[in-house]
Amino acid sequence: MQFCPYDIPPTSFNSIRSNLRRLTRLKFIIPFKTLFTCTFDDFELLNDQLPELTYISLSARFDEMSPDELLKVKKVKPRPCLKTLEMDIKNTTYNWLHYLAIKYPNINTLSRLDFSQSGANLHTSQALKLFAELPCPFQNLKNISVHANTPSEKIYLDFISQICLFNVHIKTIDLNIHNSSGDTGSSNDMLQLTKTLANTLEKIKIVYFQEDIRHFGMFDKLEYYPRLVDLDINVKGATVMLDTVLEKCPALKSFAITDGVLNSRPEFSLLPMEYGLSSLSLISITVASTTLNQLSISCKNLNTMHLETVDITISRQKNSVDSCIDMSSTHFTKLYIKSTQFINILNEDRIALFSVSSSLTPAENIWVYSSYNDSIKNRKFHSITLKLEEEESKGCSAYFRSYPGTVRAEYTEEQLYEIFKGFSISRWAKILFKGYVSFKYGSAKKLCFK
Repeated sequence: MQFCPYDIPPTSFNSIRSNLRRLTRLKFIIPFKTLFTCTFDDFELLNDQLPELTYISLSARFDEMSPDELLKVKKVKPRPCLKTLEMDIKNTTYNWLHYLAIKYPNINTLSRLDFSQSGANLHTSQALKLFAELPCPFQNLKNISVHANTPSEKIYLDFISQICLFNVHIKTIDLNIHNSSGDTGSSNDMLQLTKTLANTLEKIKIVYFQEDIRHFGMFDKLEYYPRLVDLDINVKGATVMLDTVLEKCPALKSFAITDGVLNSRPEFSLLPMEYGLSSLSLISITVASTTLNQLSISCKNLNTMHLETVDITISRQKNSVDSCIDMSSTHFTKLYIKSTQFINILNEDRIALFSVSSSLTPAENIWVYSSYNDSIKNRKFHSITLKLEEEESKGCSAYFRSYPGTVRAEYTEEQLYEIFKGFSISRWAKILFKGYVSFKYGSAKKLCFK
């Protein structure tokens, strides 16, 4: 059940627990403001009524566990069937982790752990001590999803340290960090949140929230992750070095970055190694055209690329109207381009018009116009990307054949508009004088613009 009205859940939830004893999967989602409060006794009752559950996903918040309830934990009856638990564990998180380690000896996925309100108090210390005394807990744990803020990072790191001591091989970690302290210096500790698990991690997702953030050189000292295949970074203002990521994560197949800058060293394309990256997603990113060109050369297996609200910086010659993004050695299964514009770094002109063509059929240009309101904070929701109609495309091609160089100084406005008389292209006339960009690729089975 998903997003049912508030007056329905109590009745239907009780009916499920009372009548479906053989149930193995339970997913019960309600609006966030109406979450169930789940006490120690409530959760024990749920496990007794539905003893065969292998999967639980509830819009419920675990209530704070009392010292007396913590002492009861060692007497609970284990449920070895359960493998996945998704609930908001926020209050006295360590107490509940101690409980879950005993209750679910075979659990492999823990989602929505929250260390944001876990303070290093006497209560937490007692739970930490009890947890440390357990004989090899969480031996099957592979996937965890964690929320924390920068003041509570120490609590989270203590938990990870304990996990490492028990030789638990975590494969997937999803980190949502909120810097409530306003201290940008502590942001570098984010790397510490995964490096202790570097030898076993296969998938990392990091989302970092802070209103005024200044991340420079982010991920330039990345740990070596020999098994990592999926990396997703959403850190506002982060500068990520693509070549560093590929070198430190040799098994990487999928890479996504949101809300930052993607760079690479000039000598990146000269490196002899070819990387196995197959999927790249860039959202609200600034990236240099040279980085994309180098990517095409060094990642021959790249077959899926998603560009959304991307600024591609180019360096254009003074008398040239055309710049080229050359990914012609890349053959895409899917190439998605939305709200992507180009910035000439010599004069900071924003170029909204580009042609897309395959190196296999270079004469078949597709003309595309992409626009967004740069004054709107979340610009990707206020943007358009249009594949020009046949008449408009013919007009663009004719225009740039007639005026192949810089047009502002050499021609009058009447001369420039003369070519539009035979085409339905007058609405694009105001941006044509800035020129266009050629985007070349090897081939694409699926080409999408919106």
